[in-house]
Amino acid sequence: MSAIKAAVVGATGYSGIELLRLLNQHPNIEVTACYSKRFNGQSIDKQYDHFIGQEAIVLEEFIPSQVPDEIEVLFLAVPHAQSHTYMDQIRDDLMVIDLSADFRLNEAKTFEQVYQSPHQSASLLSSVPYGLPECHRDAIKAATKVANPGCYATSIILGAYPLAQAGHLSSPFVVNAQSGISGAGRSEKTFSLFCERHDRVTAYQMGQHRHQAEIDQELGGHCLLVPHVVPMSRGILAQIPVPLTQTLSMAVLVELYHSQYDQEPFVHVKENWKTPSTSAVTGSNMCMIGINQVSDGMALISVAIDNLLKGAAGQAVQNMNLMMGWDETLGLPTQGRYL
Repeated sequence: MSAIKAAVVGATGYSGIELLRLLNQHPNIEVTACYSKRFNGQSIDKQYDHFIGQEAIVLEEFIPSQVPDEIEVLFLAVPHAQSHTYMDQIRDDLMVIDLSADFRLNEAKTFEQVYQSPHQSASLLSSVPYGLPECHRDAIKAATKVANPGCYATSIILGAYPLAQAGHLSSPFVVNAQSGISGAGRSEKTFSLFCERHDRVTAYQMGQHRHQAEIDQELGGHCLLVPHVVPMSRGILAQIPVPLTQTLSMAVLVELYHSQYDQEPFVHVKENWKTPSTSAVTGSNMCMIGINQVSDGMALISVAIDNLLKGAAGQAVQNMNLMMGWDETLGLPTQGRYL
């Protein structure tokens, strides 16, 4: 088959460059356009040395109404409250995977409360599925536009989803999660400076993180997220002490997770105090889940993902594969690099 032509908006951010790297290795994709307002007119290899040999791809400023006809798949790796302003200008036949938060929430009112911005494409919210394949695979396959989940949300939803589906998840529940510094994005800010982040762990936006809204939506409960930024470049480790609606044996708990995920190509379940580590998933699209029963009526679930892959770019490619009717593992790494 001839390669499908794709474009990336926000190609110079951390999620954008990982997306570009994955797409360059995808057997069915040819990237023919990259967009960046800040670096408009520069070739991609001038910004990132590891894209050597791709001097033909010159970064352009994105104009939604002028996406070339040859482009069939468009990735929007942009900050929140941008992509919803594009939709009435983008061609109807264009397949769109939106990595921003603009279409993750089902209600425009909730989006406006969380992101402090009126939604300009509210009529589309009901037709854009939440792009977590392990939960919404059939809807993603049938869609032309998909909302890629947030990184914290991906780890926490996958960690608690089997319990929520079985009616065993009590609410509210508290999650402690640690993220690498890349989760804050590539923009220049004091928070991300070496001296501000080196040799320290910092909690932030406790109980107020924006991803809580999509977690609550997908799990049907209320999550109090306590996020931390830690001095590593990438990765998320989430600890979910889950209050159960009824006491479950360890055997039942393990079976619940294995029955949910054993056929999933990007989820691996560990049990009996085998807790996951970010080193096991870094550089891969995998989600690793550890299951432990701590006491009667309480289970401790640990989840590790790469925030830039399963939490962003990798999941976007997984969604594209499903939308195109391809094997969803195509072009995606399943083994972490450990170091």
